[in-house]
Amino acid sequence: MIVDSGRSKIRSAVVVLAVAALTVAGAVTLASTTTAEAAAILVEDEGADCAVSLPGSVAANSKLPDPFKKL
Repeated sequence: MIVDSGRSKIRSAVVVLAVAALTVAGAVTLASTTTAEAAAILVEDEGADCAVSLPGSVAANSKLPDPFKKL
């Protein structure tokens, strides 16, 4: 005979309440964002303002060791 201590019912109720609270919080956050903010969230940031040099175009630095000498 298995005795039910009620823990599983309490745990299930806590999980359901937590999911409901997170759902409400997500809905409130989504409702509070403007259309421009929502569009900005969906667009991938391509790093247009990030300066990146092409590989091999950087001058050699004599202070750094040559990684191919140890091979």
